[in-house]
Amino acid sequence: MLAKDVDAGRSTTSSTTGVPYIPTDVIVKKVAPLIFLPPEHIRELVQCFDHEGKGGLSEAQWSRFCEEHHKRFTSLGQYEIDFERFQYYGEFSATEEPSSAARVVQGVVRFLEGFAAGGIAGAVSKTVIAPADKVKIIFQVDSQRRFSLYNACKLGMATVRKHGIAGLWIGNGATMIRVVPYAAVTFVTFDYYREGFQYLLIADRTSTSKNEGTMVIIRFLSGSLSGATATACTYPLDLMRARLAVHNFDKGVIPSYCRAYRSLVADHGWRSLYSGLVPTVIGIMPYAGCSFAVFETLKSYIVRWRELSSEKSISVHERIVAGGFAGLVAQSATYPLDIVRRRMQVTPGRYRGVFHALRVIYKEEGFLQGWYKGLSMNWIKGPIAVSTVFTVNDIVKRRMREYDEEVVKYSRRGNLVSLPEGLVCGMMAACVAQTCTAALLQLKILFQVCLGRLYSRTTGRHGPLSSGLLCWRGVAAHGGDVTMMRVISYGALTYSLFDICQTASERLLFSLTPTPATNFVAGAVATAAATALLYPIAHVGARAVKHTTPRHFHSHYWLLHDIAKAQSPRSFREWSTFAAMGVGPVGGVGFATYEFLKEHCHCTSFGQRLFAGVLASFVGHVTTYFINVGRRRGQVEQLTSSGVVDAKSVCLKPGFYASFRRCMPRRWPVSATTFGISLAVNDMCRDLVIQERKEILHDIFFTR
Repeated sequence: MLAKDVDAGRSTTSSTTGVPYIPTDVIVKKVAPLIFLPPEHIRELVQCFDHEGKGGLSEAQWSRFCEEHHKRFTSLGQYEIDFERFQYYGEFSATEEPSSAARVVQGVVRFLEGFAAGGIAGAVSKTVIAPADKVKIIFQVDSQRRFSLYNACKLGMATVRKHGIAGLWIGNGATMIRVVPYAAVTFVTFDYYREGFQYLLIADRTSTSKNEGTMVIIRFLSGSLSGATATACTYPLDLMRARLAVHNFDKGVIPSYCRAYRSLVADHGWRSLYSGLVPTVIGIMPYAGCSFAVFETLKSYIVRWRELSSEKSISVHERIVAGGFAGLVAQSATYPLDIVRRRMQVTPGRYRGVFHALRVIYKEEGFLQGWYKGLSMNWIKGPIAVSTVFTVNDIVKRRMREYDEEVVKYSRRGNLVSLPEGLVCGMMAACVAQTCTAALLQLKILFQVCLGRLYSRTTGRHGPLSSGLLCWRGVAAHGGDVTMMRVISYGALTYSLFDICQTASERLLFSLTPTPATNFVAGAVATAAATALLYPIAHVGARAVKHTTPRHFHSHYWLLHDIAKAQSPRSFREWSTFAAMGVGPVGGVGFATYEFLKEHCHCTSFGQRLFAGVLASFVGHVTTYFINVGRRRGQVEQLTSSGVVDAKSVCLKPGFYASFRRCMPRRWPVSATTFGISLAVNDMCRDLVIQERKEILHDIFFTR
């Protein structure tokens, strides 16, 4: 939302196309070390391609410049100008520099995109080679097993017979916990290390041979440091992964990640979490350095051999071949250190150091069955893993750059408001909707949490309901003030977070405009986040409706204090997660359906939007009703969840059909109407704010 507001308020001195470009001065500075021409001549060549006279080149113009003048350069393929770093130049005049805030935002976005691309690449790669990796680790750490491809296949088949086909991926979830941050840190830090070394080492170099040799060294050093950085950050997770894989097969038990962590700390102390860190770093630095150096160097050679404009033109199969060869070289060169690393992880304290471990392994098991045990499997697994991770990372990064170039050509939605305005509109929408349906909402909650009460049209006039629950005064007396406090805060958070989450979901899904998919993700995240944050207040409100609060208590704060003291604060966190899981799909389906109906049915009036909101909420509640019932019962019965089993038992306590059907046809209109009213009122408030933006902002935020 905030990024979109900034786009709307920028100066009109931007380029007419809106495409990002790099100023001529920047291009001359970057290109001068790579070409045997004076800067004045380079400037003239660049200006010949600046047809619009904007003072710089877009990426398309830069590609044409490279195609026509690549023979003049020392190496165009090995130094590719990163256009995403200069995106904001395309929105200002040639003489106007982007603000420091814009540079900071762009730097953060660039870091997060690189982090995400590396994480995705690591997850895909490890999932593909997880079965082979599991078998390899078992052979590495068990000195009694003799490795061969036949024995490896036999071990894999035994795992399948014992645990099923999914047994080959046992521990893969723990692997993802380690691999995603490891790969993300590796790739994102590699870019920064490479840029730093390039700045230090090749600023004044113009010789082709010297520059090529320097670039290979830079790639090796950058890859080594990035691998060491990522290893230091994620080493305890790697240790847990190795122990989890071994214990799963040897003991026939599937321990959890936390159980393996507690067992290791209890048996060997905290220092054991970094047992084997030194050989791991020593082994990972040459491995990562070789991988990056070989892969990036092969890409630069491919650009020159095929006379391509840049590395973006390299095909996918060429990237896969380059990555596979890089993985083969790196695995073969550093495999003995990988053996030492695994042994020191699984049997901490047996080896005094790296060289002692190498001597002991060589003495006891020999050269091939000791230092290179399982290498033949690594020759199959390693190239696949490395080629996959490098290729996926390049593809994701390229897609992100293309998205950044395309997104500036599209105008954003017009009904966006600032964060304070969004909070005010959400509060008003929630307040109006809750006031209109408060009594019916309290009745709905009461039937959700009272398992022995049968629903009928006259039930509301008998029993505890006859004391005034259906009156707004009675609602306030039975927790309505708590409910109103929660609902107003919930509406403000949800509608404000939706705009922010929508921007993030569009970038995540590479969508140029809002779609049902992006709206679903944004709505689910916004409602789940608001629910988790405000869950303690909802807990008190649900108990107040059932009359489980003391008749005379000082404040709701002390009620929360007593609940937390009796159950432990952990109960709030556990059930808030369950509540967020139940509310998230409702919000996602509701927002996606509402935006779809509003756009395709051209809903402009309040009545049309109200109908669209009610229908959207009805669809959302149909799909997730039994989860919502379980959430309410968990609040009232003060249960402490220990996982999915407890949550399932609460949801289906009176039986599956009875739980899903309980008051279902009659209570859906309550929530549907509430959500529909809030959606319509929120849009109406936003329209009013946009029409009178300057006056409202001045009166509310600046006159006092």
